[in-house]
Amino acid sequence: MPLSKDEQQRLDEIEQALLNDDPQFVATVGLDQMRRRQLIIRVMVFLGGLAALVAGEVTAQSMFAVGVIVSLVGFVTMLGAAGWSRHSRT
Repeated sequence: MPLSKDEQQRLDEIEQALLNDDPQFVATVGLDQMRRRQLIIRVMVFLGGLAALVAGEVTAQSMFAVGVIVSLVGFVTMLGAAGWSRHSRT
């Protein structure tokens, strides 16, 4: 559930106050680095789902049922990563 404008404004004010009060702590925590790491994880999960989707298609040539299951798992993984990314951005 995304934050309302009022909640986002309050969160930004708290973040700015923390930055002004204790810059050493903010440097130690590294909010930008944490956000970047989460983005990388989401992209890697999406690419893993894509790899599973392709692997399932290749596997379906010889073992149809296994290939379909692997493809479905890959697709659901990609869908979940995209949803997670969209939810995290808002």
